[in-house]
Amino acid sequence: DVELMEHWLQTYVPHTHDHKRAGRETVESNAVASEPSTNPYQTLLQCVLELLLEKGVLTMDEIRQQIERVDQTLSSNLGAKIVVKAWRDGDWKQQLLLAKDSLDSFELIRKTFAADIDDESMTHFRVVENTADVHNVIVCTLCSCYPRQILGIPPAWYKCLKYRSEMVYRPRELLCEEFGTVIPMDVALRVHDSTNELRYMVLPNPEIQIGQHWHKQSDEDLMKLVTRDMLIGVTR
Repeated sequence: DVELMEHWLQTYVPHTHDHKRAGRETVESNAVASEPSTNPYQTLLQCVLELLLEKGVLTMDEIRQQIERVDQTLSSNLGAKIVVKAWRDGDWKQQLLLAKDSLDSFELIRKTFAADIDDESMTHFRVVENTADVHNVIVCTLCSCYPRQILGIPPAWYKCLKYRSEMVYRPRELLCEEFGTVIPMDVALRVHDSTNELRYMVLPNPEIQIGQHWHKQSDEDLMKLVTRDMLIGVTR
């Protein structure tokens, strides 16, 4: 009931960290070998964090919200703007979802938001939509390929080996254990593997994420409710 969506496009697009020059097994081996070992301070931090959570001083949701507040100050919040526009305008959403390549999607985003997007650094970009029957989640199994100009800075957990490996073979369990996100068994789970050639963004379902009366809220209020984790697909 889990689909791994891995897309290898024929056209090569130059990129600053090229995966095509070495075989996939070589790249994966190098990525694992370069994974940093846990230092004593990280262990101490993890112990303190677990104790605070256990005592009810903090919740994972509060921690995630604070991290997102910091990240959003470093980005244009373009991802949230795209989501709200797609929710409001069905025709525009279809253009975005059906864009044949990055040039089409970037041009649509540029015209709509006057956004300064660099085609070369973004490579190919695709938006996948969550529905009542399908949930999408994004991962990069090789390193940390991520649409930074759309979503901002990737979270630390997105780059860690645990997320990159376990999201492929046990995604439902990982989402539940690490993010408290339960995907019902009757909902198809699609895991999209980003590469240096193709990046993804999840388009959340407003009724699931915001509520049945989401359309009564202003665009500004909706944008505040759209989080980075929604756009990666680790919340529902």
